[in-house]
Amino acid sequence: MKLCFSTLACPDWDFMKIVSTAKELGFSAIEISGLGGEMYAPSIWQYDKEKIQETRRYLRSIRLPIACLSSHCYLHEGPQYLEEAKEYIDLAHEMNVPFVRLLGDRNPEPGERVDADIAKEFLKKLDEYASGSKVTPLLETNGIYANSLLVKNLFTECSLKNCGVLWDIQHPYLYYREDGAYTVSNLKEYIKFVHIKDSVVENHRVVYKPIGEGNLPIRACVKALKEIGYKGYYSLEWVKRWHPELSDATEILVKYKQYMNAKF
Repeated sequence: MKLCFSTLACPDWDFMKIVSTAKELGFSAIEISGLGGEMYAPSIWQYDKEKIQETRRYLRSIRLPIACLSSHCYLHEGPQYLEEAKEYIDLAHEMNVPFVRLLGDRNPEPGERVDADIAKEFLKKLDEYASGSKVTPLLETNGIYANSLLVKNLFTECSLKNCGVLWDIQHPYLYYREDGAYTVSNLKEYIKFVHIKDSVVENHRVVYKPIGEGNLPIRACVKALKEIGYKGYYSLEWVKRWHPELSDATEILVKYKQYMNAKF
């Protein structure tokens, strides 16, 4: 099982600590969603060709790839984020990173229905831009796009060839009451990357928990993925950057690794 984690878990760590911890704990890869105070990945590497090549060489030497660059390009805001998304694809291509994450809405919970034409135009242009690169843009199941049938219809209507889906297991279950089998039945041909987390709802508020201590149907979701032959990454998204009250990353990463190895 290919396990990785998002850098949202460790906003105070520098790149070398992230990498060394991932290696020490036996993770297969890392997902970059901000480093320190910088959330915009192209600014982290600043399109410095030598810096990019040096990073590539180092990660190759220790056999720890970057699995995904997670952008904060919002589908529902269309043209405003198109150039930013393209810059993420360019950087990912230069760094041999296979995936770039896009967000549907700003928030995990569904907001107002957005202009479908804006979303379609955004995806079509990005799908075309990614053609010929080594990068697959991924739409995360968040906001109204946590509705897996909506996402399936969107991909079908746009005839997308180079885009895929990042399945965050929390959002479809929590906001649309989808079980894992239903989500996978809709998105099986598109799922390329998976976010794993756990949580409970207390007083109408989502409270994040270490893996195995919440109510999310993690085992059912993994089972549904295994049944379609999914062999991609399972990335822990411990959102300490947005919720500083959460436990420090090292303890959570150890628990995640132990849980996933024991259960699957």
